Amino acid sequence: MVRRGSGVQSPERALVRYCNVIANPRVSAVVDDLAATDPWSPRGVKVIGTATIEDGPPARFRITPAVILSWGVNDTTPGIPTMERRALS
Repeated sequence: MVRRGSGVQSPERALVRYCNVIANPRVSAVVDDLAATDPWSPRGVKVIGTATIEDGPPARFRITPAVILSWGVNDTTPGIPTMERRALS
């Protein structure tokens, strides 16, 4: 256990990213890659929303999405892909 502030926390919760989510739960996560380099075909997904910390071995984040951006996922034509935006309520 690690002491931080006034309480005792697990080692995971002492990490900066856990402290940041506790202070401000607004987060974004990006996953991207290159489907091919010739022709150049980038693709990816960005999720913007709020995070909560789930306890359990190990502690982890659960993101509730508000907006999802994607590019090159549904449009597989070569070149710079168009970006799609989905707002969730």
